[in-house]
Amino acid sequence: MSRDVYLRLSKGDDIEFMLQLENDQEIWKVSQTKEPFSLQDIEHFINDSNHKLVEDLQLRNIIVMSVSDKPIGIIDLFNYNVENNSAGLGITICKEYRGKAYGTAALNLLIDKAFSEYGLEELHCTIFTDNYASISLFESHGFIRKKLLKNNVQYQGQSYDVYLYGLKKRKYL
Repeated sequence: MSRDVYLRLSKGDDIEFMLQLENDQEIWKVSQTKEPFSLQDIEHFINDSNHKLVEDLQLRNIIVMSVSDKPIGIIDLFNYNVENNSAGLGITICKEYRGKAYGTAALNLLIDKAFSEYGLEELHCTIFTDNYASISLFESHGFIRKKLLKNNVQYQGQSYDVYLYGLKKRKYL
């Protein structure tokens, strides 16, 4: 547990929080969401999950403030690849908590879990080329920019460039 935040798996009590965060249209471009999630969508997601990366091929963690037990974000492992023993990583912090180092603390915790507890060998993420805060966050944790993916994301009729980043276990530890 970090001094500021801890991570826990999503549970039934998180339905309203996740519904609100997932339906924040300001993050739809990043998450590539095209339409709102329903209450039933979120309920099914939580209730149908085994909370095991190998079985679900993804693992959703809620970022929780240590002092208040208030959820303030989500950090995911997704697209688990058995052959490469790798997974994608994504993070979303509620707007009012951004820029306060909670993302840094959560990323530290998830990287440690991914490599030690889940035994992953590599993490990867894509970041929009103009998302300087995320670029700084991931680079400060040792993620290496691997390539530029031109016009990789389509959202509301526009194409966006993203960087592909990766972090190998042996480079991190």
